[in-house]
Amino acid sequence: MTNELTISKIRVHGLFRISAFKQLLLSLLLLYFLNFLLEWNYFSFVSPSYSQYNFPLNFNFIKYIEVKVMLLILSIGIWQLFYQNKFLFSIFILLIFFFFIPASILFSYSNFSRAPIYSIFFMLFTILCISKLKIKIIYIQMPELYKILGLFTLILIFIIPFIYKFGFYINIENIFLKDVNETRKIFSLNCTGLFDYFFNWLSKVILPVSFIYFLIKKKYFLSIFAISCLFYLYFISGNRITYLTCFAMFFFYVFGKTFSEKILWFLAIVILVLLCLPLIDSLFYNSPIMQGTFVMRMLFFPSLLNHYYFDFFAGRPLFFAESQFFNLLVPNPYSMKIGHLISQTYFNTLNMYANNGIVSDGFMNLGFFGVFLNSIILSIIFLFFGSIKIDTSFFGYFIVLIFLLLSTPMFTVINTSGLWLMFLLALILKDNKKVIPAT
Repeated sequence: MTNELTISKIRVHGLFRISAFKQLLLSLLLLYFLNFLLEWNYFSFVSPSYSQYNFPLNFNFIKYIEVKVMLLILSIGIWQLFYQNKFLFSIFILLIFFFFIPASILFSYSNFSRAPIYSIFFMLFTILCISKLKIKIIYIQMPELYKILGLFTLILIFIIPFIYKFGFYINIENIFLKDVNETRKIFSLNCTGLFDYFFNWLSKVILPVSFIYFLIKKKYFLSIFAISCLFYLYFISGNRITYLTCFAMFFFYVFGKTFSEKILWFLAIVILVLLCLPLIDSLFYNSPIMQGTFVMRMLFFPSLLNHYYFDFFAGRPLFFAESQFFNLLVPNPYSMKIGHLISQTYFNTLNMYANNGIVSDGFMNLGFFGVFLNSIILSIIFLFFGSIKIDTSFFGYFIVLIFLLLSTPMFTVINTSGLWLMFLLALILKDNKKVIPAT
């Protein structure tokens, strides 16, 4: 059984097992082609189909050239990181895909200010500047059996309260992303207080990490148990990120061996998805449900909200007045939550909560200094994982993490979403002998 699994994985890995220079060149070509595909999707689908969100369609040639020059500069950074640190190389491409490309397209087709796109460019440039640094890591040593038992116990401690509270409710329609909003409403009414923290720590860190770690250690029964618990959390919550995590963790465990191979798989799969989504929607949904979810909601809508946050808080930072601690020191000048205020101001509705990511979160609270501060924090986060030489099998986690950073404030990612827990697990689970090469 083990031999068959190993042979199967070698076959999957072999597709992008080409020379280093060809991997780098292919990564750049696929990234440029993705840029073209997303621009076409924005022009032909996003802007005309979602007029209620006011996606602009005013092409500006000067801005278009401006962002292409910025992309060229970032491409030089990709080249540098490829020969320096394969982990940071793959992370840098993910950040360009999720943050820079959608924002650059939106900027090129609008009269929006330069502040958001240049803030994103600065964030990426900051990662380049500190990428040569190394953090000295002190690992937490313990026997492998203790690690396995510890993870299993941790899962049981956190999952049992959910089973007791929600039972085994499963809506089959959620598999096809139908009735998801209804499931989310029911879950949000019942998931409060500690349950909210437990859900995020379980679904975003404990279960994904345990699933991969058990696979690496060939504890297949435990790995099936972990991924089953993750699917269970999706069915009771309707949380799309949890659903995405299930597939991302498994897919990027199986496909690709090194970080450079895995990023090639990521780019190739995203291109395939973009090309196939219209056909899938026409065959199964008769409306652009999947294309709208993936292209508009996951990529372009965060960029649009980014602009609106910059526009609203220009010259009037919030100084963390909405946070539970700082509001004791700084009074909140607004009578409603900021997400609802942005929705009311720019979309004329209170039925939507406009999430903000790390870039607009920094600007909202401390202006451009906040952007600088979050850029430094983000760089240190990835520098830590780059220094620890984390196993390539965990690549799927970082895809989900970067997607979270698109629409979640920095402190929330660290605290509520459990990034602090990922730091701790990385120190504990790191093996002296690498199971899979880190670069």
